[in-house]
Amino acid sequence: EFLDFKRKLDRGLKKAFSSDYHFQVTKKTISQEISNANTIDQIKTLIDTYGGDKKTALKEIKKITNNEKVLDGIDKFLSIIESVSNLLA
Repeated sequence: EFLDFKRKLDRGLKKAFSSDYHFQVTKKTISQEISNANTIDQIKTLIDTYGGDKKTALKEIKKITNNEKVLDGIDKFLSIIESVSNLLA
């Protein structure tokens, strides 16, 4: 029973610290607002490039879209990634 609990806890921790998991959650949210899959791919590329620099990443993403819901979702995503990075540092 303990090993089962530990396995579940390990999986949960991996998921919580996975930027890919959090991006997939964010992608679902912004996909409802963006009909163009290319835009999502462009956003992902910018996040991969500038993700460590939230201000620059948002500035570059604003060149692609001005949709407030999308920008808010990405802002939240970048905040999560920033928090996780700070915990791991």
